[in-house]
Amino acid sequence: MAIRQRAMNIKFFVLEQAPVLSPEQMDQEVDWLGATAIEWLKSRLLELWFTNVELEAFARDLGFGGRPFIWNKIRRLAIQAEIDAAMLHLYGLTREQSEWVLNSFTVLRKYEERDHNEFRTKRLVLAAYDAMAEAKAARTAYISPLSPPPADPSLCHPSSAEDTPLIELPVLDSLPNSAWTWPATIQPRDRLRYAAQYALWQMVPATDGAHIRFVIASLAEPALLTPMLTGAERDQWVRLAGPEALPLQGVVRLRPAINQAWRSMFEILITSGQLAESANGAWVRGQHFGTAGLDANSSHAQRAAFAMAAVRAMEIGKLASAVAQEDNVIWERFGHG
Repeated sequence: MAIRQRAMNIKFFVLEQAPVLSPEQMDQEVDWLGATAIEWLKSRLLELWFTNVELEAFARDLGFGGRPFIWNKIRRLAIQAEIDAAMLHLYGLTREQSEWVLNSFTVLRKYEERDHNEFRTKRLVLAAYDAMAEAKAARTAYISPLSPPPADPSLCHPSSAEDTPLIELPVLDSLPNSAWTWPATIQPRDRLRYAAQYALWQMVPATDGAHIRFVIASLAEPALLTPMLTGAERDQWVRLAGPEALPLQGVVRLRPAINQAWRSMFEILITSGQLAESANGAWVRGQHFGTAGLDANSSHAQRAAFAMAAVRAMEIGKLASAVAQEDNVIWERFGHG
């Protein structure tokens, strides 16, 4: 039985009995990982942990000289699942035993089934476990589905002040109700411009290009994002974005003024060089994108940071199905790729 630690210290004779892999085992080459266990784990742990400049010394100790990594929920879930699956294999657990271990996390299971209608962690870990088992059987190295690979420098916050800013949201409970409500003086068409500027400013080009359209639409029409959120995240969005974020019956529609202004606004941004569209329809900052007038401490920046973080964790197919047929202008391509 594993040790259940209740104090800040531990006796050596207790530690020596713990079922922990030895440093020698971690330094051995593992064929189905294509590297030593410690090297395979290092890049994944680095991306999970190094998300703040306060851990810069830790990153340097691991030989990494880049900036902190963007917090990306989808990637973090996948990385955590890969680590869990690899450790189950390294400890020699069968699939049946691994499933039993995962089922023992009853509290996690309860909350995930409440929030996601499934035990998500179990599904992700067992999927990674099975892929690693297949690699073992074929005597090949496991190939991660993550792209870019773990700890790739393109996933870091850029160092240039003209690129992605490192915006940290305040404690949301400290913000007053309707702190992110659009001022009545900003017309729907101008919302798109504000939303696009702040979303493009905060996007990570390597990973956010396919999601940025929905982020912009959600900033301009807050109720569009509400049904995609759950739990406390949903409650905070409704509280801070104000009455316009209140959930509605049926599929949420863009208000006509925003729908009508969408194409002309983004044609202007593309032709002016502030926005660029790739051949696959993804959007990134254009070569003439400027940050003049953008305030990292404003409600616009906070609203965009919240929406960007939430949408990054969603599958693009789910986002597409959330948009009413009449509002497919959101996904329209402008042919400038």
